[in-house]
Amino acid sequence: MVTPEFLALVHRLLMLGGRFRVVTDQQNYFEAMRAFISADMFLEVAPAADEIFPITTFEKHFIADGVSIYRLVLRKVG
Repeated sequence: MVTPEFLALVHRLLMLGGRFRVVTDQQNYFEAMRAFISADMFLEVAPAADEIFPITTFEKHFIADGVSIYRLVLRKVG
């Protein structure tokens, strides 16, 4: 789902400084997404300490099974 074209669309729709969050249980997919990030469009940032996101049913199952969850937060910079 996350492709260079999709990230370009997200970039176009976000306000400057807006953030886009992605969560996956697939490490190879996570690394591929990170490779698509254009430094002139997004900056990878850490989630704020007070940010709380709902956990999906799938995520609950993965966590219960000991599966790693990979999170990516991007902030629009350009």
